[in-house]
Parts: sequence; structure tokens; C-alpha cells
Amino acid sequence: MFHAMLVLILVGHVRVAMDFPRLWAALGINADSMSAWTGGAAGIIILLTVIFLLLRRMTLERVREITQGGDWFALVLVILIIFSGDAMRFLEHFDLKLTRAYFASLVMFKFSLPPLKGWFLLHFFLGQMLFMYLPFSKLLHFGGIFFTQTALQRR
Repeated sequence: MFHAMLVLILVGHVRVAMDFPRLWAALGINADSMSAWTGGAAGIIILLTVIFLLLRRMTLERVREITQGGDWFALVLVILIIFSGDAMRFLEHFDLKLTRAYFASLVMFKFSLPPLKGWFLLHFFLGQMLFMYLPFSKLLHFGGIFFTQTALQRR
């Protein structure tokens, strides 16, 4: 469930950076309404699943034994990112137009201030921390499949 919601949320984040209004019109979809419902539901479900993972890590003795400090850091970081994203959606007005303009300025290498909202700044900062930590963490377990198969074939 966690991974399915993560994919849905990643698609939603791509939509923040770039939208496809002609596609939505051709499909007869009100993308803003759909995004409000599915994004909100996905945010709640992924928060519940990651809390379940935290409780599992704390309560199961075998999982606790193999857990290292980096695992705790990654899990807490993911929880904070999800919580700040949910807070942005449910607690603070999120200006999609301003956010799209900011990300467009990043792509065009033009200086622009990010939206000066507390939850957005926290969410964006934590997301950047995750991207920096990702190559050094176990969170890339999904990519290990490809490297494992290559290593096994060389033997």
C-alpha cells in the first residue's frame, strides 16, 4: 500500500511542476477536483502506512535488532515529509499557481523566491534532504534488484 500511494503522490508532484490541461480535457477529467480527492486520500493513507512501519520497527524484536541509526533517520525523515505535505494540503492554503511559477523559474535558471509559506518551505527542505540522503540509504532497495541480477549473472 505504501508503494502504491508513493507512486500516486509522485505523479501528483509531477503535475505540480507541469500540467497537461489538453489531456485532461480530452479525457473529460476535472484534474483539480480529482487531485483534491486522490491527493488527500493518498496523503492520509501513506501517513498511516509509514506510522505502521514505525510501530513495526519498534515492536518486532527481529526488526529492531537489524535496525541501525540510518534506518531511524530515514524513517523519521519520510514521516516528517509526509506530515508536512499533509499539513500543506489540510492546514494551510497551498497556492498551486505560485508554486508552478517557482518551479518553472528553477527550470529556466531564473532567480525567484519560493512560496513563503511555512509548511511548503519545511516540506521542500525535507524533500531536498531526502534526495541528498537517498544514495547513501537503504531506501533505494527498489533499485537493488537490477544490480543484484547483474552481479549474479557475472558469477
